[in-house]
Amino acid sequence: MKFVFAKHPNFAVVAYAIAAFLAFSFLLGTARADVLTDIRKGIAAYRAGTVTVAIEYFTKAINSGELSNTGLSEVLNARGAAQAQLGNDSSAIEDYTLAISINRQNALAYANRGVVYVKTNEFDKAIADYDAALALTPKDADTLNNRCWARSQAGDHQTAKKDCLAALSIAPTNADILHSLAYVEEKLKNRSQAVKYYCRAVRYRPDFKEALQELSRLNAQCL
Repeated sequence: MKFVFAKHPNFAVVAYAIAAFLAFSFLLGTARADVLTDIRKGIAAYRAGTVTVAIEYFTKAINSGELSNTGLSEVLNARGAAQAQLGNDSSAIEDYTLAISINRQNALAYANRGVVYVKTNEFDKAIADYDAALALTPKDADTLNNRCWARSQAGDHQTAKKDCLAALSIAPTNADILHSLAYVEEKLKNRSQAVKYYCRAVRYRPDFKEALQELSRLNAQCL
C-alpha cells in the first residue's frame, strides 16, 4: 500500500517477503504447519480487504513462539502494515519498532515506519528511517521518493529534489515519483519544470486524478 507522496506501506511487497520465507520454511524455525497456514491466511485476508482478520492471523503466528527471529520480524512488519492500513498509527509503529529490534536488516520495516512518521508529521524520524532503509536497499525507488516527500515537507526542497531525481533515474516511468518531483519543483518556484513533470505523470498514468488537478490549478496543458 499507497498514497501519492509518502505512501501507505506496500503490502504487496511485504506479502512477497513473507511468501519468500514460507518458500524457505527453514528460515521460520521449527514452526508447525498450522502457524505457516495462519501466515498464509493473514496474507490472503489482507489481499481480500479483511484487514482485521489479517491482523488476527498474524497475531496468532506471532504469539506461537515458533518463528525464527527473521520470520518473526517479517510477520511483525506485516501486522504493522495492516495496522497502518486501519489508521492505527501507534500500533503500527510498535510493530515496526519490534520488527526492527529483532532484525536490524529489515529494510521494509524501517521504510514502513517512516511512512507512518510522515503521516504523523514527524519528519525527522521519517527521514532517519528512510536513511536506514536506503543504507540496506540503496536502489529502492519508492523509499527514495518517500524520503523526497518527507524532506520537502520538512522544508528542505533542494535535498528533496535530489532524492526525487535519484528515484526517477531508477524508475523513469513511475508516475508517483514524477508527481512528487513536480510538487518539489513548484516549491522551488520552477513552474515550467513542475508542469513538465505533472504532464509526464499523466502520460504514464492518464487517470492520475491528483496530477490532473494540479495541471488544472496551474491552468496548464500538456503538449
